[in-house]
Amino acid sequence: MRLFAGRVRNNEVETAITEELAFMGKENIGGNDIYIQMEQTFITGYALCSEGKYEEADPYLETAYKLACQLPYEEGFKFRICTVWNFLSTLNFIDKGDLYIEYVEK
Repeated sequence: MRLFAGRVRNNEVETAITEELAFMGKENIGGNDIYIQMEQTFITGYALCSEGKYEEADPYLETAYKLACQLPYEEGFKFRICTVWNFLSTLNFIDKGDLYIEYVEK
């Protein structure tokens, strides 16, 4: 994560995203640790959004949100708030208004 953030700060965003996507493509990222899985999917999705790649970001942010929803209510509240905001914003950018409304109603 620190390498990714450092590359972004140094305007090496494309390299950071390429490496992050390669990392996400590896088998068994984070094992069974839901927090690591949530962090990795959120970082990847957020990075793609920052570059205007909303279609590519959508599945990562959706996964991060769904993982956050698996946590106990009080413990997962801050994770759900953070992930749902970015996920819903992405749905809005890619004209998936029907899904946006469905998630907002939940």
